[in-house]
Amino acid sequence: MKMKKEVKIFLTFFVFYSIFINWYGWNEQSHFVLTRAIADENRFEIDSFYNLTGDRSVFSNHYYSDKDPGLAIISQPIYNLWKVVFSFLPSDIKQANKFNPNAFYIDVSGKEKIYWYYELGFFINYSMILLTIFSSCLFSSLTTVLVYKISSIFIGNERMKILLTLVYGLGTLQFIYSLHFMSHAIATFFSFLSFFIFFTHSDKRKIFLSGIFSGFAIVVDHSLSLLVSLFLLYCFFKKREFFFLLLFSSFLGVLPLLIYNFVNFGDPLTLASTYVDRNIFTKAYELSGVSNTKIEVTKLSIVDIESVLKKLHFEFQPNAFIFLRLLIYPYRGFFFYHPIFLLIIPGMIFMRKKYKLETLFFLSLLIFFPTFVSMRRIWWGGYCFGERYFVPITPFLFIPVIYSTKRIDKKIFFILAIISIFVNIVGLGFAEDYAYDWKSMDMKSDWFEKQNSLTVLYNPLFEHYIPQFLNYGPRSRILEEVINGYVFSIDIRLTKLPCGFKCNKPYRYIPFIPLIFFSIPIFFLRKELKIG
Repeated sequence: MKMKKEVKIFLTFFVFYSIFINWYGWNEQSHFVLTRAIADENRFEIDSFYNLTGDRSVFSNHYYSDKDPGLAIISQPIYNLWKVVFSFLPSDIKQANKFNPNAFYIDVSGKEKIYWYYELGFFINYSMILLTIFSSCLFSSLTTVLVYKISSIFIGNERMKILLTLVYGLGTLQFIYSLHFMSHAIATFFSFLSFFIFFTHSDKRKIFLSGIFSGFAIVVDHSLSLLVSLFLLYCFFKKREFFFLLLFSSFLGVLPLLIYNFVNFGDPLTLASTYVDRNIFTKAYELSGVSNTKIEVTKLSIVDIESVLKKLHFEFQPNAFIFLRLLIYPYRGFFFYHPIFLLIIPGMIFMRKKYKLETLFFLSLLIFFPTFVSMRRIWWGGYCFGERYFVPITPFLFIPVIYSTKRIDKKIFFILAIISIFVNIVGLGFAEDYAYDWKSMDMKSDWFEKQNSLTVLYNPLFEHYIPQFLNYGPRSRILEEVINGYVFSIDIRLTKLPCGFKCNKPYRYIPFIPLIFFSIPIFFLRKELKIG
């Protein structure tokens, strides 16, 4: 039986992404502990796990994840199914690599100790693996399929469509963030699925679904409110007769977030991040009138929001210097890391006549998204690879890239694609956060002064990732652990040391073997690419 191309693309990327999954730290832990609190304790408070992450909030003498609940909601079936499977496993397997209470801790601001345990145990280790695979890997693979399907609307060459799909799946921010238990990949899928349905259908039921998915993208990551707002504006001019239906269904889609906020904080519009733990983020979120007492916080009201934003250096006016840094500068610049997106400009020029509204929508994303991020104090995104805030707009901006290939010299396309893929390969290592002062939990003072200038702050690709790549090659925690015989204690946490938390044990290292697995997408799609 011949496998459909869409299924083949999905399985190819799903397997490929799963090989390279890893775990940065606080961000994933915050989602994970909320998942555990809901499934294991039937509550939203993370009081039992609060010391495992610094990304947390404090309200009414309880701890909460400072993240939106969408990822934890989606993860419930997988986590609960794993609990059932685990209960039926033989006792010798369940006893393998028991949880070890020995740990090291990070002393934050001299007030809070965030613990990292050396041995998490079989259940937790595989919970982290399964949740990452069946959330970020799965939804990223589905997004890649959507990119392939939408490319059929703009170009007819089947080989080029497959090639573009490969470039999207391997050479954009989508790749790196398909490997982490974070919200970016999932929110991206739902927002792009919403656009895909609306763009390709005119049936009321499909339009209704489009709205549901756009609203739920906000439940996963509330920062997509800007993207969804621009999408709704595009919808108003594109198919005005469906606008109120779309608006209503979008409201239904976002309803779980409003209920979550109301249940926990008494206000549907109050986000968990409003009550971020001030004992950790004492400087980055410094507010007048906020006590340093452990649980006591002050709610942000609409009345004083402008003064609060100024104290946070989160101004209403955009920062032109940071806008440029976000797009073209070496410190995580969008075009600097993934130059394949330079083809956005010719792509929009070529498609502007036939797809005027779509061109305006993509242009608005390219302008307003960086503008919005430039208003954030921590605009670089913390400890991570590249500008993670831009992940949700990558499939949208890839459409002009697709369109550009109809006219540009293919040599230019291949050069930019190869560079973009190479950057992601060298990014398969521990991340950097040279902008951050972990003692003050704020941007380094000298960086803060220099950011409003044309000064190059740092070049992570040349000064961090490439040197690390030359020493260690691309990292695959699963392969490393399996080769060293730790089948029942695979720890996907990514550390600076190649042996992770097992440095006191014999550990063989495999610097460049993971590169072989980059042939997986090409091998499985070789017929479509007409190779061999």
